[in-house]
Amino acid sequence: MFFIGCGSSPKYLSRLLTNRSSELRRVELISALSIDNTFMDPKLKDSFFFNSLFASAYVRPAIASGTASYVPIFLSEMPRLFDDNILPLDAALIQVSPPDRHGYCSLGISVEITRAALRNAKKVFAQINRCVPRVHGDTFVHINDIDAYVEHDEPLVELDYSSEITDVERQIGQRVAELIEDGSTLQVGVGTVPDCVLKSLENHKDLSIASEMISDGVVSLIQKGVVTNRYKKFHPGRTTATFILGTKQFYDFADDNPNVLLIDVGITNDPAQIRTNPKMCSINSALEIDLTGQVCAESLGTAHYSGVGGQIDFMRGAALSPQGKPILVLPSQTTKGISRIVNTLKEGASVTTTRAHVHYVVTEYGVANLFGKNCQQRARALINIAHPNHRETLERAAFQRFKRCAATPQHLNRLLAKRANELKRVEVMGILPLDNTFTDVKMKDSFFLNSLFASAYVRPAIASGAASYVPTFLSEMPRLFDENILPLDAALIQVSPPDRHGYCSLGISIEATGAAVRNAKHIIAQINKNMPRVHGDTFVHINDIDAYVEHDEPLFEVDYSRDITDVERQIGQRVAELIEDGSTLQMGVGTVPDCVLKGLENHKDLSIASEMISDGVVSLIQKGVVTNRYKKFHPGRTTATFIMGTRKLYDFVDDNPNVLLIDVGITNDPAQIRTNPKMCSINSALEIDLTGQVCAESLGTAHYSGVGGQIDFMRGAALSPQGKPILVLPSQTTKGISRIVNTLKEGASVTTTRAHVHYVVTEYGVANLFGKNCQQRARALINIAHPNHRETLERAAFQRFKNIY
Repeated sequence: MFFIGCGSSPKYLSRLLTNRSSELRRVELISALSIDNTFMDPKLKDSFFFNSLFASAYVRPAIASGTASYVPIFLSEMPRLFDDNILPLDAALIQVSPPDRHGYCSLGISVEITRAALRNAKKVFAQINRCVPRVHGDTFVHINDIDAYVEHDEPLVELDYSSEITDVERQIGQRVAELIEDGSTLQVGVGTVPDCVLKSLENHKDLSIASEMISDGVVSLIQKGVVTNRYKKFHPGRTTATFILGTKQFYDFADDNPNVLLIDVGITNDPAQIRTNPKMCSINSALEIDLTGQVCAESLGTAHYSGVGGQIDFMRGAALSPQGKPILVLPSQTTKGISRIVNTLKEGASVTTTRAHVHYVVTEYGVANLFGKNCQQRARALINIAHPNHRETLERAAFQRFKRCAATPQHLNRLLAKRANELKRVEVMGILPLDNTFTDVKMKDSFFLNSLFASAYVRPAIASGAASYVPTFLSEMPRLFDENILPLDAALIQVSPPDRHGYCSLGISIEATGAAVRNAKHIIAQINKNMPRVHGDTFVHINDIDAYVEHDEPLFEVDYSRDITDVERQIGQRVAELIEDGSTLQMGVGTVPDCVLKGLENHKDLSIASEMISDGVVSLIQKGVVTNRYKKFHPGRTTATFIMGTRKLYDFVDDNPNVLLIDVGITNDPAQIRTNPKMCSINSALEIDLTGQVCAESLGTAHYSGVGGQIDFMRGAALSPQGKPILVLPSQTTKGISRIVNTLKEGASVTTTRAHVHYVVTEYGVANLFGKNCQQRARALINIAHPNHRETLERAAFQRFKNIY
């Protein structure tokens, strides 16, 4: 049974239902944001079970006791739970305004996922309340579409934070306001800090509101002409949100106001829509942030506090908006004097926003912009805005923690290394270093490697502090050069010999190299006859190269076929069974992807739109399995941003017009990825916890790999028609340690949040976590864990969630 939440909870209907609790048994109630504790009474636990899509203060005690649960999911994906019948609905309980002369009632101050509930519920029951304002947008329900109703007037839930504002929050509000330019589009939440931000914007001009929710502070800005909604692309001229939460004054302002629209949350919170608004500023809060930028906004350790909500969607949308700013706000310490900026998050903490998503962080002590910064630089920036009482402790922790691709032009690297004694602290940037030329400890005074991915060659240097890692999405790496965040004096590249028109090819790796070539002051190339002439965004004219050396040597080759185990074959087969004919695939490099590709030889009309491709693709193309027929991105052609495999693969792609390497800002853009039907992204993990949080880039605090494109492809696949984001991992390590764990190791980097995760595959089976609450997720993951660890995991899950089912 769906129960409309936020400020629109039909309290009278709730009371009528609880009056009949003795007649009911385990009725499951679903709500997005419950602001009503009617069903949380422990005496009603045998009659009702509350499955909450957000852990509000009213629900937390019941979740902690196991009489309610929480479903980790993006607010933007919640409508799918009903539309795809993942959570079937017998009934929807709503609250509406009285019908107008055409028979239409308004849902009033809350739409969020209610439209999807009304589309799918077998019965609709309404409380008609004259206190509900007639708000415009996706709010209207005809009286004939309501199966039964009761007329009962009572005040709506009101929230007023103005009396609770502290000086700290005023300072944060002022600092955020200084980041916001005239003409910006805003998303703000509810609470004291958002109120302070809005109050500080009264001298701005031509602001727009395209938010998840709006509160009282917006009214004053509209009335004073500060908010004009002039430059926004989404419903220009109108203030948009999916729900309203404030006081009666605001509800009266929104009543029958055609310039205030409440829209379905699947639209308001869609990052592809959000990013269209110029200067999009998303302002969201956190409970804690660690020194690398990981944000916890929904739990205190393992204890649920709030929910996923729309934070990542708006932060990602703002990051991709022209001149956009994703802004994260938090007081520097709690009211008890505990620092909110910490070395590592608490064990079991839920990471709401991964470190690659985080750009601006604001406390009362200043602003830290983390975008493009490596881990040491991030730590320094965050310590600078921490409370002075905690800076020394954080400094010590940071010092203890941080100590201070196949197209690699090996010959150029060696030539540069020979002149190491002439050089001092030259910063070398690389995406996937496949040699250790610059990490030799004897060269630490000459070179500092700032890596965008922590390959095996770089890990020891990162651990010793002689190198560092920049947590960033592969899709955003070109921006680091294009926006001069990482200024380049020179770019060292490896290319094929020039053709008769003078064009060399970057060959098997383009990723962010195009951006480096566009922005570097000097281009220095190694021309290598062994580099294949690959088509796409790979071409560089010889006249654009400032200096080059001709030196032929074999390219790096990777062949995993000899390392494949029976466990990986089983995983590959299970993944292949999930993939339908006509699917579009993204997969990485390694033994499991190779096994998946081998398991697809009887499929039809597959497409490849990937970050990288390896040898297994060749056979599928040659056998006619991969036709690229149904993909929307370069149909008919195999696309990626780099290639890694053996000489056989490099020869296959040489001058092959059906294989294109494209700039990573395009291949890895979720807005592009989602256009491909039946998009299947297949990515690996080191560990996954019982709620679905994925660690794929660290072992505790020790760096292992990098952010890469995992989240971009997982999110793109989730939003694709019939798409499947698939996460693969062996059930245990070679030493017999379970990879499915109760909580991730302290300090682990969460690569993919639990809201992103749908399918998880081990050799023991497939778990689909989408739409499942935490108890159900735990049960599904334990079922595919190694049998040796299931009993231990069962005990841990019961201790954590009180029951699993």
